[in-house]
Amino acid sequence: MATEKNYFERMSRTNSDNIFSMNFSLALDVLNGCFHSCGGCFVNKYKAGKNWRETILQARRVADELISQGIKFSEVVLAPTDLFSSNNTLEVLKDPDFQALMNLHPETRITTSCVFDRLDRKRFLEVFSILEDTSAYREKMILEFLVPVHTEKLLSKDPSYVENNLWAMDYFKNKSPKIIDWSFVVNINNNEALKIHFDEATRIVRDTFGTILEFNPGFFRANNDRLILQHLAYWKEFMSFVLERGHPLEYTLSDVDRYHAANNLIALNCFQGQVYFSPFLYEQILELNEQFRLSAFGGADIVKKHMELQYHAFSYAEKTEECADCHLLATCAGRNVLNFMEQRQIRACPLPEKYREMALA
Repeated sequence: MATEKNYFERMSRTNSDNIFSMNFSLALDVLNGCFHSCGGCFVNKYKAGKNWRETILQARRVADELISQGIKFSEVVLAPTDLFSSNNTLEVLKDPDFQALMNLHPETRITTSCVFDRLDRKRFLEVFSILEDTSAYREKMILEFLVPVHTEKLLSKDPSYVENNLWAMDYFKNKSPKIIDWSFVVNINNNEALKIHFDEATRIVRDTFGTILEFNPGFFRANNDRLILQHLAYWKEFMSFVLERGHPLEYTLSDVDRYHAANNLIALNCFQGQVYFSPFLYEQILELNEQFRLSAFGGADIVKKHMELQYHAFSYAEKTEECADCHLLATCAGRNVLNFMEQRQIRACPLPEKYREMALA
């Protein structure tokens, strides 16, 4: 993946092809176990991926239905743990139904989280030997890796940390036939060191690793409303602090693009036998409220539910402090932000003012 002129600006904006098409993505909770203990992670690592085969079959049925409606199948998110240390990664990737799912549409990518620090390189190569098997996966299938950042090791440029990440990225650029994207992500938590040194962190990510720094609101998996609201408030203050200092947004955010993950995306979470619409707050989140649960799985039923959620979101805007007159109203309705707010009786915008201003650019 070469670093070209305007490359970082392109990475932080949605693909223009996706603006003019209706898309859907499926996040599958199928990976179980993880070697790492990343800050800001709330995944119950050894209870994840329960009944993963049934989840894959369910996802395939949903995908078939939505494709029959003419909707583009853009992405499968393999969740919720690290691809290279999950104890069932090889089983999932070798599963015929998962391989069939990935071959339903010619443009579906796999997106997944992975940590390259303390990487088992033999395991890494074993995983790629499956992904690069063209009898199982499309030759031009895109892989996207989200790398949770270790703040202290990144800022200190820890030699082992840098070397392990660059080893993986060299494989992506020079050895794999796949089309591979990667970015570092911050698991949103109380991170004062990153807050103070945010510009430095993004420079290191850009100059050393050739990519951008994005955000993963993993705290939504905490199953604790008080903690979720605390983290949401902290991150609003964090981003306000960073943006008021003039942080160069093109190295960081994709979701400030108001066309990204908005009303033309049906984002679904397949989780423990149920399917839920996924609101987008800094990134797609896992929200298990009944309002977002699918009860009918026909393609037309899913599209109808998608439209009903947006309509309902607009009705809540009048009950908030700022939404009704905001230029991001349609974006937030499409992202189910307003429905998320209503469930928790949030009336103030969860996003920083400066953040909203930059979405006008």
